[in-house]
Amino acid sequence: MVEKVFEEERQSSSQHLLSLENAKQIICYPEYQVPNEECYRRIEQLRKEGAKYLISMGKVKIGKINILGKGHAGIISAALLKNGKIVAIKIRRFDSKRKSLEREAILQHIAALAGVAPSIYVFSKDFIVMDLIQGISFGEYLERKYRECNKDYIFLAIKSLIEKTFVLDCIGIEHQELSNPQRQVMIQNYDPRKIFILDYESAKYTSKTSNITSIIGFIIGRGRKYFHLNNNDLRILIGLSRTYKKTLDISRRYTILNRLIDILNKCHG
Repeated sequence: MVEKVFEEERQSSSQHLLSLENAKQIICYPEYQVPNEECYRRIEQLRKEGAKYLISMGKVKIGKINILGKGHAGIISAALLKNGKIVAIKIRRFDSKRKSLEREAILQHIAALAGVAPSIYVFSKDFIVMDLIQGISFGEYLERKYRECNKDYIFLAIKSLIEKTFVLDCIGIEHQELSNPQRQVMIQNYDPRKIFILDYESAKYTSKTSNITSIIGFIIGRGRKYFHLNNNDLRILIGLSRTYKKTLDISRRYTILNRLIDILNKCHG
């Protein structure tokens, strides 16, 4: 059923293919600030990097074009490559304070090699061409399963996120945007075991990573409604968060990780 839905979406999206010239308002956003020569340079660069069309799809609109996302630094659009593959492209906004997307792309590439982030095909200071994760945002998934009273799938999704976040801690990437992971995380094919962490715009390399504490903060805050956490559980979670942040020993952190999952497993029923 899921595969059928994706195929229907793919076929319908073919009706909304935009030539790169016709997608200028996305590639050169905000277009009114971009000199014509710079806009044409971007279009040619994107063409050289393998893009054939942009695809109008997603829940965000710029003019009459649908996109996947819009942030302070960039626009995310679906695109069709010359080889027929549908991908996501992050396009640096012309009015962004950031001069390049290269640092973000390198950190995401490292996270992708660890199985945490979408794979990157090519990048430059203005573009990141990456895998398009088809599925549902973490926040939407949790709300849908909450309405369905499907607590097992909520637990599986959060457990998967905790495990992927622990991987980020192990490879030394501090994401910095996971205190509210509902939009920065995608669930591929609606499978709670297939979690991908997006958006490495604010990420940094550090020897003192503590992404797990952000997830614990989410659980005892916005995510509290998904679990039957009593006051003692909350005290334990806060204590685990503090201990995790203070220690850099991987084996001790792994023990804390398993303790956290055990508590959530007990409280999700």
